[in-house]
Amino acid sequence: MHTPPNNDLAAAAGVAKQMTGTMLSTAQRLAKQAGYSVRVVEQDGQQLMVTMDWDPNRLNVRCREHQVVAVESIG
Repeated sequence: MHTPPNNDLAAAAGVAKQMTGTMLSTAQRLAKQAGYSVRVVEQDGQQLMVTMDWDPNRLNVRCREHQVVAVESIG
């Protein structure tokens, strides 16, 4: 597994582009291969409760019907 440097925005943007439009399970696999984890922050229009900790290797995503519609942020 590749571990990206902390705060590597270019790497995160590349993974985010690949993940957008895929099913959540596929997005999680893509993220893991690139050294990231995935956290769903919104599901079907409902914001989910999340912790306030910071993880530069975590991508926060919005999903609709188990499909990633957007990568909201890193952390």
